[in-house]
Amino acid sequence: MSTAIGALVVALVVGVAAYFVLRGDEEVLPTPTPQPTAVLTSTPTPQASATTALTATPQPTATPQPSPTLPAGRRSVPAPIDSIKVEAGASQQYIVAIVARLPNGCAMQYTQDIKREGDTFIVTVLNSEPTGNVPCTSVTRTYEVRVTIGGALTAGRTYTVRVNDKQTTFTVR
Repeated sequence: MSTAIGALVVALVVGVAAYFVLRGDEEVLPTPTPQPTAVLTSTPTPQASATTALTATPQPTATPQPSPTLPAGRRSVPAPIDSIKVEAGASQQYIVAIVARLPNGCAMQYTQDIKREGDTFIVTVLNSEPTGNVPCTSVTRTYEVRVTIGGALTAGRTYTVRVNDKQTTFTVR
C-alpha cells in the first residue's frame, strides 16, 4: 500500500512540474545581474574633531552598480538568512559570508546593499517574488552573498554585522 501511495505522490509531483515546464506561457525573467562585492571604507572629514565622521567610498575594484529594475509583476522582499560568518581578509578588510534562502520555486536572488552606522554594518539582502497569487513549487534553495567591509576599523574593537533579521559580531585583530 505504501509503495502505491509513494508512486502516486511521485507521479503527481512529476505531473505538476511537467505542467509548469511545458505550458510555455509563463513570463521569462532575466537572470539577475550579479552584484559586485561592496567595499565600505571610511575617511576623516576636514571638520572632524574628537570624533571622526565616516563616509562610504567605493574601492576602484568594486564600483557599486545600480540595482537591477524589477520586471512588472515582481516585488522585492527581504531574503531569509540562514547564516552569517565574518572572515578575516587582507589589510584590515573582512569578508561577510551570508547564506540566504530562496523560500520557493518562484523566488529569485535580487540584490544586496551595505551601509555603516557607527560600529554596525547593516547589510540588506533582497529576493524578488511574483506579486499576486501565483502557484509556486515549495523547493527551497540557498545562495551565498559575500560582502567586503573594511576601512577605518580599530584593532581590538568589536563591530556588529546585521543582515536582515540576523546579526553577529566580530572583533578586529
